[in-house]
Amino acid sequence: MKEHYCTKNEFSVLRSILWMLFLAVGIQIILGFIAAAVFGSLGLKNNEIEQQFMRPDTIAIIGVIAAILSIPLIKKTSNLKENTSLLTFLGIQWAERVTLVRVLLIGVGFYLFNSLLTYALSINTPQFMLDVKAQTNTVFDLLMLVIGVCIVAPIIEEIIFRGHAYSRLIKSRAGITGTIIITSLVFTIIHTQYETIVLLTLLPFAFLLGYVRYKTGNLVYCIALHIQLNIFSTIELFVFL
Repeated sequence: MKEHYCTKNEFSVLRSILWMLFLAVGIQIILGFIAAAVFGSLGLKNNEIEQQFMRPDTIAIIGVIAAILSIPLIKKTSNLKENTSLLTFLGIQWAERVTLVRVLLIGVGFYLFNSLLTYALSINTPQFMLDVKAQTNTVFDLLMLVIGVCIVAPIIEEIIFRGHAYSRLIKSRAGITGTIIITSLVFTIIHTQYETIVLLTLLPFAFLLGYVRYKTGNLVYCIALHIQLNIFSTIELFVFL
């Protein structure tokens, strides 16, 4: 069910973008510097520190801590009214089974299309993904990778982009179209670990997530779709590459 949006320019477009960037990237960068300092204090060299950041447990731990730190900031910058909960502001509702199945089927179709496009364009697997795979040597490592990449990352990214940022921008001068465009572009740009050609295939996924958020008014479907695609990518990495 679509949401009914207030036409009042309650939020600033620029501030909404800045908060989106800080929540999605800024906290991670700060935690990265802290982790690097800790690794350095243990006597690790630069190349060894880089390898530590490719470890599944490091990815999971930093992801969980970043998510925990972001929630209070998300709540504070949502300008909640007396009768509005954070879940309502973010668009988190119970999912309808039929709609969920449809969204996931769309996700399967998108993944197959993206795989064919990647093959047609001869896009190689990003090196960082191969490095992470090389660091995944035990069942515990795989579990940490699943937690960090397939669960924590999709949930917190959707809360930031299609939840917090979407709900702020929709009540700004950006409007619905501007909101989907801005959140999709920023979502794509922050994935600096990918080469430019890979980002061109990531952008349609971002627009798909924005469209699902708009059509359903429910962030849960975006989270489910994002988790699904990350699971597919992880399976492909470990089974077919």
